[in-house]
Amino acid sequence: MQSILNDVAHALSNLVTIYVADAATGRPRALVQFELIGGRFRSGAHAFETKDGEERGGLTIQRQDMALAIEVLKAAHIGFRPPPVS
Repeated sequence: MQSILNDVAHALSNLVTIYVADAATGRPRALVQFELIGGRFRSGAHAFETKDGEERGGLTIQRQDMALAIEVLKAAHIGFRPPPVS
């Protein structure tokens, strides 16, 4: 399940802005493209690990962005079901 949530977060990051807690202030700041490249979502999308191994927590997304992303993913018929067990 955590892997699916990580995949969903990755898909969302291509559609809308994901925010992380700024290390200095604790306030939300946008993850920028160069951070997303080579990085990965972890722990069921509760954290983001940069390609340098730095872990960022406090991930958030704006509600209106989430609604937009859901509509885009539905329109594209993209699903995130686990593969069947054989």
